[in-house]
Amino acid sequence: MKRVLFLIVILLFAIPCFGEEWQEARLGQAMMGGRNAPAGGTPQEFGYHPAGTPANYINMSNSLIGCKFTTPSAGSANPGSLYIYAAGFSVKGYICGVYSDVAGTWTGGTLLADIGEQHVSNNWPGGWAGPFSITWTGILNATDYWIVCIGEAGDEAYVYYDTGAALARSWTYDGTLPSTGPGSLDVGGYKIAVYITYTGN
Repeated sequence: MKRVLFLIVILLFAIPCFGEEWQEARLGQAMMGGRNAPAGGTPQEFGYHPAGTPANYINMSNSLIGCKFTTPSAGSANPGSLYIYAAGFSVKGYICGVYSDVAGTWTGGTLLADIGEQHVSNNWPGGWAGPFSITWTGILNATDYWIVCIGEAGDEAYVYYDTGAALARSWTYDGTLPSTGPGSLDVGGYKIAVYITYTGN
């Protein structure tokens, strides 16, 4: 009998505690929209994201221009966001996307994702444009990719850059990017200000 009374006393003290834990769990789920918080999922970015204004700018009208960047983590942009430090003298179209690396170049690389046609406004001396949605899964860790941009004809779409290295190629702008990276030329001194944010694994 003493044992039964002892168990009843323990349950009387334990049930309110369990109730509080259950209520806290339910509250946490409610704050997450009824779902448990996902495991992992740390924000990542790759590209060139200077703190200040880049030193120079280059015309990207009818010119593919891009730089090679290395990812800090595996992950997924589903969607992610692309930002570009751009300027223009009138409303001109441009597009940016990501190519796989082939032996240190985008030539022969696959177009993995792009932001669709965007428009630079009459905005001088320019600034960060974005976020532009980009959907890209299967991002690999410590892997080189090329972020490539091109602008509409008219000498009025510019991307800013600092000292670095880039590739370029004359190309007729049609609001899209070629599905396979075309031949390109080394361009010294350019590191374009463009970067992508995504979710790391």
